[in-house]
Parts: sequence; structure tokens; C-alpha cells
Amino acid sequence: MNYLETDRYLYRAIASDHLLAVVSRHHRVTGRSSLALAELANENYILFDRGTIGHELAVDACRAAGFDLHIFCASRRVESVLRLVASNVGISLMMEEVVRYHSHLEVAPIPLEETSESTIILAAPKERGSNDRPNFSWNSWTSVSLRRKDECLSIWCALPLPDAPTSYSSPTPRQSVTDKMLSC
Repeated sequence: MNYLETDRYLYRAIASDHLLAVVSRHHRVTGRSSLALAELANENYILFDRGTIGHELAVDACRAAGFDLHIFCASRRVESVLRLVASNVGISLMMEEVVRYHSHLEVAPIPLEETSESTIILAAPKERGSNDRPNFSWNSWTSVSLRRKDECLSIWCALPLPDAPTSYSSPTPRQSVTDKMLSC
């Protein structure tokens, strides 16, 4: 379990997200308004690769629901995971914003009765002896994933640049925080 070292980092929460079940439009549970994760214990799972926050969230959520999932396939690419789910060879667990951004007509996202929330924050190292606001720049981001009890924190550290403005710039219309999350 990792914790954000608040004595070393300045941070601001910018969004939160939660885990969904993602199934084929032809799956037996399609059309349900919500699911208990334990109902999906015997499914084949198609997840993001090990070491990604999406993988860890899915595995941890299933263990908390009382089972170890059967990972049929794993990929770093969202499109690959969604295509395999659409073909009904397995299901996935993904964050809602990822599913929404990569909408796919042949999959059905279903809310889980269990809550698994992720908080996305901006964070930058504190300068020694200073509590001033850091310089954030979209070009200097790196990701760090932290765990605190049942909550996952997806951290996007903006490393201060020598001539960076004192505030971060907004992403372009096509670019979003989700773009940054998926690049890790």
C-alpha cells in the first residue's frame, strides 16, 4: 500500500472515476441496471496488462468480492480489450471514463454494486523550503499510482520546468485527462 507523501508533494484532486463491468451486447447480463461483482466470478476476464492501474483495480475488486478472476487475455490497448469483449470471449472491468471515451457499440457497460473509486490528481514535488504553487505543464507529466485502503489514486505528476507558467494549461478539445491516463 502506497501513500502520497504530502510533505514532499503539492497536489489537487481534479476528477474521480469508478469501476464498471464491461460485457458484450450479447452477454447474459446485458440490460441489467447493476451487478454484484460476485455474479461474474466464473467469467473469463480480458484486462489491461499486469502492472497497469486498470489491472490492479480489477484484481483487487474481485479479491474483495471473494474470488480470484480467470484472466483469459490482457493487453495495453483499450481498443483490443473492447474488441475482445465485443466478440463475447470474456468480460472486462474498466473505469467509466475510459469506457465512455472509447465508446464501442458492441459492448455494454454495467455499474457494479460494489464501489471502487479512483481519484485523479495533479501533483508536483514541493521545492525545498517552499509551499508555493508548483509550475504545471502538460508536456512534463509522468504517472504514479498510489493505493490508500480501498481507494486508488492515479497521480499525474507535473515536473516543474524552468520557464513554465505558474498554472497548468487546459488540454486541447480532443485531449483529455483520460488521454494522459491511457498513456501510462
